Amino acid sequence: MYTVRYLVGLGLAIAGCSIFYTALIMRFIIEVFPLEEALYWIVYGILYVVITGFGLMFYIPRLRDIW
Repeated sequence: MYTVRYLVGLGLAIAGCSIFYTALIMRFIIEVFPLEEALYWIVYGILYVVITGFGLMFYIPRLRDIW
C-alpha cells in the first residue's frame, strides 16, 4: 500500500523533473511555431501537466519497492 509520504515525495520529485523536460520540448516547439506570450504559457502548462501525469502513472507503481 502506498503511504502519503511516498506519494508526496515521489510526486514532488516528478513535478520538479518535469520542468526540465517541458522547457526542452518547448524550446523545439517555439523554433517551429512562433508563439505569443499568452499562448506560450498555455501550451507550456498543458505540456507540463501531461508530462507530469504520465510520469506519475509510470513511476508510482515501479518505485514502490525501492522507496
